Amino acid sequence: MSLQQRWLGPLRPILNSLLQHLSEAHLILISAIYIVLANNWALLSTIYHLDYEGSFQGILFKLSTVVLMIVLMNLCLLLFFALNLSKTAIVIFVVLSAFADFYMREYGIVMDRTTLQSVFETTFTESSEFLNFNLLFSLIFCAFLYSAFIFFLEVPKIRFQERIIYFIKSLSLTALVIAILGVSFYKEYASFFRNTRQVRHMYNPINTLYGSFRHVESTYFPKQTFFVKIAEDTTHSSKNRKRFVILVLGETARADHFSLNGYPHKTNPLLAQQKVISFDNVTSCGTATATSVPCIFSHLAQTDFHSDEAENYENLLDITQKAGYKTIWIDNNTGCKGVCKRVINIDLTQFRNPALCKSSCYDEILLKALAKIPTDGKEDQLVVLHMLGSHGPTYFLRFPENFAAFKPGCDTNHLVHCSKEQVINTYDNTLLYTDFVLAGTINYLKTLNKNYDTAMMYISDHGESLGENGIYLHSLPYNFAPKEQKHVPLILWLSDSLVQNSQVSPQHLEFSKRCAWSHDNIFHSMLGLLNIKTKIYNNQLDIFNSRKKCD
Repeated sequence: MSLQQRWLGPLRPILNSLLQHLSEAHLILISAIYIVLANNWALLSTIYHLDYEGSFQGILFKLSTVVLMIVLMNLCLLLFFALNLSKTAIVIFVVLSAFADFYMREYGIVMDRTTLQSVFETTFTESSEFLNFNLLFSLIFCAFLYSAFIFFLEVPKIRFQERIIYFIKSLSLTALVIAILGVSFYKEYASFFRNTRQVRHMYNPINTLYGSFRHVESTYFPKQTFFVKIAEDTTHSSKNRKRFVILVLGETARADHFSLNGYPHKTNPLLAQQKVISFDNVTSCGTATATSVPCIFSHLAQTDFHSDEAENYENLLDITQKAGYKTIWIDNNTGCKGVCKRVINIDLTQFRNPALCKSSCYDEILLKALAKIPTDGKEDQLVVLHMLGSHGPTYFLRFPENFAAFKPGCDTNHLVHCSKEQVINTYDNTLLYTDFVLAGTINYLKTLNKNYDTAMMYISDHGESLGENGIYLHSLPYNFAPKEQKHVPLILWLSDSLVQNSQVSPQHLEFSKRCAWSHDNIFHSMLGLLNIKTKIYNNQLDIFNSRKKCD
């Protein structure tokens, strides 16, 4: 007895009667309709809310987009029909689309290449923080039940030649439908795709499959290129004392939630007691760690930066090491995205500290690692601390209980079930804890003043949406990402001895903090701060030396 017979049992005659005229091609069309209507709610909602003031032409256009989605989905599945892989393709499409649609609806994100790169490069611990009962419920009712139905359903087999003929006919019919819709609604489609560009990242599961393909292609089948060394003329001399500089790389911190920048919640009580300079008009070069981290350390400006190409160049850390700095990367996140592979790299997630680590480690573990670095004053040092910071959606896991100052909080990864106040309170608690770690870093540097001129620069990789316009987290395509995902904090602390032994002017910095800066400035500013000379350095992009006029 076959598996289908055992499972279907007495229902088999009834189903056979109902489905006796159902062909494989019919099954594909039904599945295309199901995927579009059941697992594309994020895109359908976008279409539904298009403003055509209730006009009849507008209503017809909205219906035409649904028809277009079904026709294109049907054609995609028919590609596998021609290869006799219909059921396999349907199950994969249904499961992927249900999974993607859940997160698109839950957090307002889209499944583009950047988002999927983050998915592929994440750790099990980080990815597990996105799982919840609602996802399981959604997958069971939107994917698994339908997939089981498809798996057990028997349809008549047809010959290969018939499959090809049917596919060609379907392709012709699809082209005809697209032509008719295009002619009938040309103006509406032109406006729709011009003003709602994000929709190309919202069509499930084509967006997920395409983004995954692009990531795999660039990762495992890169174009043949040569590794390019830059700044071969690098020089550095310590006229006075050696320098010990810490670059703290934040995670998911947004500048408008720092009380140093005027935010009402006191998220920076400890930094406010230090002589720090906070720049409140700084823009990230990406909305995801996988893009922003390599961009920060690259000599390429955001307009010229591409992750695939940046890997073929030396970066800031290569130059500092070339200049004689002992360069160390200490990580409490998901890795350096290739930036630190030629310098000392310490991954703290591999050394579990019972007092500071649960599912992930609190950022205080970075301070513990700092204390173990030899500091005898014999060599210049640059240390990069990569924080876990405010990484969501489990903000409540990013700080110890004694830092839960802002209440009530949101102790779940299901952010839409919390009020806006709860989400913001919990997020702000992560920044309060970041304040503690940054203040601890400064206090550590103060203990080195006997042997070093010291400094700390803090910059976040990107910001975060906290429910504004129904959007959570980050990773939206840069061109239409909201400012909350691109407005990042930049904080400087300089020791008195470094100021005295360099040309850095605190007065100039107080003036320039009003200027508009971006991640493009970090590369050149760090070279200036470290007193490294090279032709690739541009003093107009150096926050410490630029004399640009601010609006």
